[in-house]
Amino acid sequence: TIETLLKSFRTETTTAWQLDHYIVFCRWKMRRDEEKNRVNWDLQRDFRNEKRWEVSTWKWTDICIRNTFIHIHLTPPSSDCVFSGLKGSSYRENDKPDSTHQYGKTKSIGESIADSHLVIRTSVIGPELTDRKEELFNWFMSQKNQVDGYSTAMWSGVTTIELSKKILELIDLDKIGIYHLTNNKKISKYDLLELFKKYTKKNITLNYSSENNLDKSLLDNRLLLNSKVAGYEEMIKEMVSFIKNNKDIYSHYDI
Repeated sequence: TIETLLKSFRTETTTAWQLDHYIVFCRWKMRRDEEKNRVNWDLQRDFRNEKRWEVSTWKWTDICIRNTFIHIHLTPPSSDCVFSGLKGSSYRENDKPDSTHQYGKTKSIGESIADSHLVIRTSVIGPELTDRKEELFNWFMSQKNQVDGYSTAMWSGVTTIELSKKILELIDLDKIGIYHLTNNKKISKYDLLELFKKYTKKNITLNYSSENNLDKSLLDNRLLLNSKVAGYEEMIKEMVSFIKNNKDIYSHYDI
């Protein structure tokens, strides 16, 4: 069981108060999956037939509380999707979530543990292990001839590589509460696709579109990190280089 696994962290040679463990709860379903299938998620069988990963987060939290003798901290990444994007400007940590769709609402429910754990709000892009075409980068790489890039859809997230780096740093800082992981600069989805095209050298035409006027960008007001979150060009360049250097994992990408 999960509880048995957590208890196994304890060793015979280490006293209880010397142990400090962190669980980064990274499993989630894409919004389009949730909207399409509603509550028929495979997480049902993983967490006692619960129908929301946020409810399962409560299960983890309850287990962590009952096992405080090994100092377990839960770090579940949240999403900019807790916001509707209709505010007209970037969102701060203390802004009230106002999502109207099921995915955003349940993400917001999962943030309720922030009074005793660190909840990282952000949005991520990165390569996938399969060619399912769900995340933005995979979708872009699967397109042919031309795609629309939304000039008024704003984004302020990070690559999965940058997220991993900053999680390690945040763990060392031992903070709790909601934290916006962003470089405090927003970029349009059109400009983001331009960076994809530039570094993957994909032969495709980007059509400038002013549709989908949404701004879910985040602002980091807590300024917890000792290092800066990288700029978008730096992050995309690093991501594509990582893919090229790991072709055994990412063979489905023609880069």
